[in-house]
Amino acid sequence: MTGRNARTIKVDNEVSKLSNKEIETLEELTPVCESQNFIAPKSLNKSEKVIWDDLVKILKSIHGSYISDADIMTMEIYCKNKAEYDKACKDWEKNPEMYIKVGSGNYEFDGTEKIQLKTNPAYTIKRDFSKIMLQYLDQLGISPLGRARQGRQATNNKKQEAREKLMKIFDRTED
Repeated sequence: MTGRNARTIKVDNEVSKLSNKEIETLEELTPVCESQNFIAPKSLNKSEKVIWDDLVKILKSIHGSYISDADIMTMEIYCKNKAEYDKACKDWEKNPEMYIKVGSGNYEFDGTEKIQLKTNPAYTIKRDFSKIMLQYLDQLGISPLGRARQGRQATNNKKQEAREKLMKIFDRTED
């Protein structure tokens, strides 16, 4: 790679165990993102900025990541949801019961209040935010499914390029 699209991918072979050929292929298949500064949005609070910093470290460590500064809004939404998930986990630790007993406001004949079981709100919040976080991790290419999708896309791009080269060799167009 030369010129505007030239770059170096730093690979720790003690961790990744990639061959030189695999590193070269990785460089060829990795799209060049114009900017990966990942400056935290001002709308993030202190705990969300900590999550942001962790997310940026992860994103910068993923070989072949398609994420750039164009994805800051997606990253911001993930950080906000992760912070809410963390709060729900702390609430859950205080009372790790799936159901909690709640007074119904109705009474038995002997004067005792009828009790209802309700889903623990901390559980519900934790569950809901974990689903949202997983969707954003997928979009950011951090989940196994997201990484597989990126790999498949890179492979398909390489196949399409090879097909186009063959078509030029035989001076044909796809009809």
